[in-house]
Amino acid sequence: MSDKALISAAPGFNSSSPYFYKPELSSPSAASKETLSSKLKPKQALCVAPQRQKALHDQAQNKADKSEPVLDSTVTVTNQAGFKALVGSKQTAVKCLTFDCGKVTVQTMAQLIKNGWPALHSLNLSSSRLGADGMQHLVGGLWPDLMHLDLSNNSLDEEAMFLMSGVGDKWPKLETLDLSMNQLNAGAMVHLIKPKFSKLQSLDLRHNNLDFMAVSEVIKGGWPILKKIALSSNLTEDSCHLLVKEPTANKVEWPCLEHLDLSCNALDARAIQKLTKGSWPWLNTLILFDNTLDAAAISKLSKANWAHMRYLDLSGNSLKADGILKLVKANFRKLEVLKIADTDLDSSAVPHLIKGRWSKLLVADISTNKLEGTAITSLITADWPLLETFKMAYNELGDDVGLFADGKPTVWGSNKLDPPGRWNWPCLKVLDITKTPPIMSTSPIVKDMLQMALK
Repeated sequence: MSDKALISAAPGFNSSSPYFYKPELSSPSAASKETLSSKLKPKQALCVAPQRQKALHDQAQNKADKSEPVLDSTVTVTNQAGFKALVGSKQTAVKCLTFDCGKVTVQTMAQLIKNGWPALHSLNLSSSRLGADGMQHLVGGLWPDLMHLDLSNNSLDEEAMFLMSGVGDKWPKLETLDLSMNQLNAGAMVHLIKPKFSKLQSLDLRHNNLDFMAVSEVIKGGWPILKKIALSSNLTEDSCHLLVKEPTANKVEWPCLEHLDLSCNALDARAIQKLTKGSWPWLNTLILFDNTLDAAAISKLSKANWAHMRYLDLSGNSLKADGILKLVKANFRKLEVLKIADTDLDSSAVPHLIKGRWSKLLVADISTNKLEGTAITSLITADWPLLETFKMAYNELGDDVGLFADGKPTVWGSNKLDPPGRWNWPCLKVLDITKTPPIMSTSPIVKDMLQMALK
């Protein structure tokens, strides 16, 4: 037998082993143990490898534990402990910081300024109960890239605005400022316009009960590229007149204005007549929710030269059928969203409504009116080919209502219709025909908040 055959037949031979021969020793001597150890050194090295790998893993884990935690650029603080952890992390890359923990203490504000946050461009301190004390620390923030600041519902007054009057150089890129639901007056407005935020594009002053003098100060702000201003629950007829006053030292200069919110202001036909004189060629959003508008006011509105109007909210006004008759005469050919909910409409308004030449209309809301089910027969013939959402909830529709069936709107009841060939809304996705009316509050703030939630 050859040597190779002998080795193959030997006890302990393993052809898959990296070792050619591993003898089986019943009771090896010390010399044999030493010889065996030298022969099996590669095998032992393989056995040690997992231990070495575990040691390297533990070392890397310990290093990771000692390093700073990686934070997202957007952070929401829900309690004081969370803010302390954020400050302790010594992160400087935070760009968007939101406080959602109720009252923000003076100590927290001081620490916020001390930590720097050089990359911060959005700060939300809504409902943080800052007051003048918190504002005293806030204005110390050196945030050259700050673009969005929300200070709504913070009990800010004239003293707080006085502290804010010197931040123009510290926040040169500020574009959006929300001061809604505070306690601002004419004196506060004087201080607001001092920083000269030349980049300001959006200003929210809703629910501040601004008087005539306060509004007269607002329009002195300049803000050459202002695109959006919200003055809900502030204006009277006289202060509305200030917005469009004939060329004087107080003439408003907002040539880029696109969005104007004048809801909950008790404006009437005379105020609308003055408003339509405004030279805002790019105005595309007008919110007149919950005023005292009637058909006469809509007649004035229809004469406005706002050819770019895309979003019009007239809900909460007593328009009736005559108001709709005036509305369809307006030159709002680019209209995409029309809200006329709760406007005392009955079925007699439908023949006027379907005459609206709004070929780009996407959303129509005629909820909370007095439309009867038979009105559907006429409504579905309106030439609104791009309509996607149609809300007619809380009317008197009875069983003549529209729903989805197999992805297509259908109508049934006493006047059952066959959708193909009659339904002019091929893009319709949402049809709201809810029957039970909601419980509405009479509070202007609650009304405005509900209106915002429904948008």
